[in-house]
Amino acid sequence: MKKYRLTDGSYVTAKEVANKIGCSDALARSRLSRYIDPKNVFMPKNTKSNKASEPKKKKLKYYLLNNGESVTAIDVADKANISITQARKRLNKHKDPDIVFLKQEAKTEDNSLKMRNIKTRMFYDPQGHWKLLNANT
Repeated sequence: MKKYRLTDGSYVTAKEVANKIGCSDALARSRLSRYIDPKNVFMPKNTKSNKASEPKKKKLKYYLLNNGESVTAIDVADKANISITQARKRLNKHKDPDIVFLKQEAKTEDNSLKMRNIKTRMFYDPQGHWKLLNANT
């Protein structure tokens, strides 16, 4: 076993450190390779009960628009009725408030026409499956 020399002149092994502070040998070896001060080597093991129980809050990114207004992607998504991902894309590309807060237009496709075109391209193959012909074939 390798013996590590500390600043107070004493020699310890990883097994001794692990037994004294109640941790794994790997943690003890890691501490001995990083620190030579006994205060740092023998500091108590950080357990889940010692850690703060509050979850970390996500930091919001604020974007500055041309009119001096500072907004987040969530603000833009709520005002423009779009997804947060699309709001981020708009904020990265544009700084003009008129473009950033532009409401998304509803798509007015005729679904019955689309379905009719798909049905005309469908056929039943000999293996017993419905297939869709490519529009270019």
